[in-house]
Amino acid sequence: MAIIFPQGVEVFANVASCVAAAGSGGTNGTSNPAAGTPESWTVSTGSTSFPVANFGTGTFTGVSATPPGNYFYVTDPADTTHEIVLVYDNNSSGSPGTTWKVERGMNGTTVAHASGATWVQVVTPFTLQNIKQTPGAQTAVTVNSTTETVLATYTPTSAELITGTTWEAVAFGTFTTPTGTSGVRGIQFCLRWGGVSGTLLAYLATGSIASAPTLTANAPATTTTVAAGSTFDVNGSVTWLSSTTATANLNAWYTGASLTTTANNATTVNTATSGQGSSTAVTISGSGPLVLTCKLGSASSTVVATAPVIYREA
Repeated sequence: MAIIFPQGVEVFANVASCVAAAGSGGTNGTSNPAAGTPESWTVSTGSTSFPVANFGTGTFTGVSATPPGNYFYVTDPADTTHEIVLVYDNNSSGSPGTTWKVERGMNGTTVAHASGATWVQVVTPFTLQNIKQTPGAQTAVTVNSTTETVLATYTPTSAELITGTTWEAVAFGTFTTPTGTSGVRGIQFCLRWGGVSGTLLAYLATGSIASAPTLTANAPATTTTVAAGSTFDVNGSVTWLSSTTATANLNAWYTGASLTTTANNATTVNTATSGQGSSTAVTISGSGPLVLTCKLGSASSTVVATAPVIYREA
């Protein structure tokens, strides 16, 4: 079975705890199936202490049946292997009920629990990785026309490269103290796997960029003057289709009086034909890192990148 992570909203309750009804076979946690196995459980005392999960009563597919698709995680305190179980439906007419639809072994580990085991809600690594975390610092880097400069970087562990998960790279800040001849300077952002010389996942560019990547950018055919005080906000995302393929896209916003358009939004996709969305897969290999880079069409400028970060959304 494949572990499937939900695309929804994790919900919480204070000191949630319940007892599973006595069961056998593949129900109520007494079996030891493969990680990712969906099961139907019956719980008893304490069921109303949990929040309501509402992905529907069918086999979990990762698609919300009742938006926003609430869910939560539980574990058995007596379990020394610490299996994490996803509860994706306990909805009984809008209240937490005694019938649970669950997915086993969200951390890749399952174990047979005692009949009538106690289950408590937990905060998991998946919970924390869905929080946008920023270091809250400014990093000054020099962006020029000869190399791509890294704005944000992260190397996921092999356990984090799970089919269906999305990683996002975010950086925002200002261009300061441009050097060289004044005039038009194009801007290029790239999302790559394997460092600055690695596989190109997505890019966007405005103006004239020398030695541009081979993917066709879906970006405005306008020129952009980089001057002190120009701001940028760039967001790239990559979704793993498998351990060797992914789709990606990139978005950026430029503001400031020095630009030809004061609110210029450019998007790109990982395909040689612009405007096709992110449906075309790119082949990837190795362990990364995932990097977000910036390059100018001419001259150079110091970029103050505020809180660059890369994070995962399950």
